[in-house]
Amino acid sequence: YYQLSIPVGIEWKVAGQGRLQFYVGATLQPSYLLNRNAYVLSTDYSSYTKDPAVFRRWNLQAGTEAFVSYRIGKIRWELGPQIRYQFLSTYKSSYPLGENLVNYGIRLGFSKTIR
Repeated sequence: YYQLSIPVGIEWKVAGQGRLQFYVGATLQPSYLLNRNAYVLSTDYSSYTKDPAVFRRWNLQAGTEAFVSYRIGKIRWELGPQIRYQFLSTYKSSYPLGENLVNYGIRLGFSKTIR
């Protein structure tokens, strides 16, 4: 399925001067499910079925991260671990199975300040 999410967050510089710095951050990410044509596990765990009505349209995730930042010229490179947790089940309360997703990842990126 396809999902639209808008992360809103904050990051704090914990340590570092010059090129090398260490940051921690946190986000809240409201999300909206654009389509609900995925398959779900049947209640007897023996097969899959299409039942778009059981998927929750709106959900909320929270994330936290820590990363090292290294500046080369005008580019800031970032690397560090992330974790994200989904507060509500992917499925509505009427569906007998529930899941609250936890995602672990690595932040790898770069940024450039526009002035």
